[in-house]
Amino acid sequence: MTLPRHILGTFDEALASLRNNVLMMSSLTERSLERAMKGLFNRDDDLCANAIADDEEIDQLEILIDKDGVAILLRFQPVASDLRHVVAAMKLSSNLERMADQATTIARRARKLNQHPPLAEVELIRPLYEQGRLRARGCRSGARGRSAG
Repeated sequence: MTLPRHILGTFDEALASLRNNVLMMSSLTERSLERAMKGLFNRDDDLCANAIADDEEIDQLEILIDKDGVAILLRFQPVASDLRHVVAAMKLSSNLERMADQATTIARRARKLNQHPPLAEVELIRPLYEQGRLRARGCRSGARGRSAG
């Protein structure tokens, strides 16, 4: 039987819950951005609408992560690496929320563009999007791996 990392099992549970919420938010943000960009590239208004609809759930996760992070700080008063993990989760959630807001903006603008003839310039965005998508996925994989051990 493996002993918990901390004396208080509830602290480990709170950290794990915070981590899982950040990973969920990261996945939803990635999905929202992917839908928005595919809606732009494929001229698909349904994908754009789905990206816009995802924003509310992501906003709610940001609020939950901030609330849980503050609760962990007040209840357990973490130090060293645990403190850094909690603060990092709270900061990351605000950045993910901003990314989701940008995905919503892209989706809204794509719907407007879809009402007009296709623009060849839209394809110039694809390499930048692919590079950003790969980097975001790598960051999420790193976070998932780092917290597993």
